Amino acid sequence: MLLRWQAAQALIVPSYFDSAEHVRLIFALTAGASPRDVWNQLTGGYYHLGYHMMIGLAARALPSDPIRLVLFSGPLLLALMPPGMYVLLRRSGGQAGAVFGALLCAWGWIMPAYALDWGKYPLVAGLALLPFTLAAWPANPKQPHRWVLFGLLAMLTLAMHTRLLIVLGMSALAWWSTPYLMRLPPLAGAIAALSSVLAVGLWTAAQPMLAAVFRPYLVSGWGATALVAALLPFGMRTHRQAVLGLLMLIAAMLSGLHIPADVFAAGQNLLDRPLVETALSFPLAALGGLGLDGLRRIARPNWFAGLYAGAVVLVITTAGLQWTRPHCCVILTEADAVALNWIRTTLPPDVRILIAAAEMRIRPGVGAAPLAGSDAGVWIQPLARRNTLTAPYDTDFGTPQALAALCAQQVTHIYVGSQGQPFNRSQIDAHPTWYRVVFSMPPARIYEITGCDDSVVK
Repeated sequence: MLLRWQAAQALIVPSYFDSAEHVRLIFALTAGASPRDVWNQLTGGYYHLGYHMMIGLAARALPSDPIRLVLFSGPLLLALMPPGMYVLLRRSGGQAGAVFGALLCAWGWIMPAYALDWGKYPLVAGLALLPFTLAAWPANPKQPHRWVLFGLLAMLTLAMHTRLLIVLGMSALAWWSTPYLMRLPPLAGAIAALSSVLAVGLWTAAQPMLAAVFRPYLVSGWGATALVAALLPFGMRTHRQAVLGLLMLIAAMLSGLHIPADVFAAGQNLLDRPLVETALSFPLAALGGLGLDGLRRIARPNWFAGLYAGAVVLVITTAGLQWTRPHCCVILTEADAVALNWIRTTLPPDVRILIAAAEMRIRPGVGAAPLAGSDAGVWIQPLARRNTLTAPYDTDFGTPQALAALCAQQVTHIYVGSQGQPFNRSQIDAHPTWYRVVFSMPPARIYEITGCDDSVVK
């Protein structure tokens, strides 16, 4: 956690465009607005608010900068995941398998740590609680205190990320399906479960936009995945029902990528690729832990210790400690921070600033995909408190029609960020009578639109 916190300290703000929306929502909680105003801001199309409330309350109680709290929360939440996996696996296995499952959860793959580079803080918060929630499921229905604990943890998990309700439901369905598989001969049951995973996996891999879900597990983390596969027969032998349930959960999660859920939101599927790509590390880590526990039960003690140590070394070396690498999705640099401060202190509150955006397509299909901010301009609204509009980053600003469209929307300025996918600076610079540079700290720039007169627009 300390190493991850040190890496987070180097960031000015959290990575990716999602983080800007998280910070905006947290500021809504800490701005002292009325409860009704806060509720209207938070429920404007957003459906998992527990994380923002948690950080907002922490910012008020400490008090502290919400942005630093968001950055610190990432390593802290990641540090909760291995203990959760350990507690879950100890319910059905020995200590060695639980420790190994926790190790896989922490270091086996770049997920879930890599999800923070995508700004998926609510998802990581929910996944940190998910193993504790599943571990609290009462083994005996006549345990009311366990039901209360499970209910509380489930509500906390869903408050962090509502779509984890679907994952919890899939977990229950996968577990309830195992008695039917258990009626089959052991080999037939294993073939049926593995065939389900393989069929849905091939269906997913055939679609390039969804195939990326396997990248953390078959490319960068292939060693840990191969180790889990090698341990699978031992887990099937000693923890047959749990292993079958986990395999069916993997198949269900992959199926969720293909099931339309337009009843919840237009153009959405039951689960989205970033969620599944992040959450797949949990059933895989659990399979590895159960597999190693199965091996421990049938192996001779005099060579098990050496095999266990070798497996630990393999996981760590294949993982390559990739969570210490530079962050992939940083879109705000020091130049952008200075530019945003200039906007906040110099430009009037009624300006309308155009920022670059790119299509956010995580589901195969036709039709236009929603636009998401693609450079540091996405931080103007939460940090500089100025209104923004989006346009594709490849917009051609060199035509009179483009200028006329900007004037019609009453756009007053254009922001060009230093990283990500910004607007084309040279294209804007080619028309100094239309666009005047009012701030420049290369490569970040801010232009004022000066060509909105009838003679130019016409």
